[in-house]
Amino acid sequence: TYVDWLLAQDATGPYRCFVDLLRWIAAPTPDLRLVLKTPNHLGYLDVLQALLPHAIFVRTHRDPARCVASYASLSATMHGVAVRRPDRAMIGATSLRLWCRHAGRAARSRVRVVDVAYEELVGDPLATVTRVHAEAGLPFSQATRGAVAAEIDRRPAGRHGAHVYAAEDYALTDELIRRRYARAVGGEPPR
Repeated sequence: TYVDWLLAQDATGPYRCFVDLLRWIAAPTPDLRLVLKTPNHLGYLDVLQALLPHAIFVRTHRDPARCVASYASLSATMHGVAVRRPDRAMIGATSLRLWCRHAGRAARSRVRVVDVAYEELVGDPLATVTRVHAEAGLPFSQATRGAVAAEIDRRPAGRHGAHVYAAEDYALTDELIRRRYARAVGGEPPR
């Protein structure tokens, strides 16, 4: 019920506080751009755009069945801190409801985003970052290119091991997730 309550709230006030914190964090380095990476903002792009009109939004597209199952796995781990046996079916249903709602809100949003396919990002991260900079109208100097390449080399895929999860672990199926997601965003289920 908490997620339902949360999704019904006006996020403007909390996001005002969040933006104030971002400004405080950025104050010592005003010439640098903050990069925030969290899917939790997906359902609130309009609010963020209103509060941060110069922000650039990059949206990574990934199979929703993988995203929802991954989020459910993370949620189950977090629930495991407080309860002995997390209710995996409830976690799966809640995760699906949350991400369908966020995806639907994002699909109806009028915020301009730079879209990136997940496969593109993992397949050629340097080319993807280069394209994102170009589409966003951001400079991409040789020094920046070198720094990005060094960071990619420093963080090889799988360095923390594999995150193993399946929709079925949370009383879901890939097909169900894709069908509900497609309904939420007003499109066809991804393949």
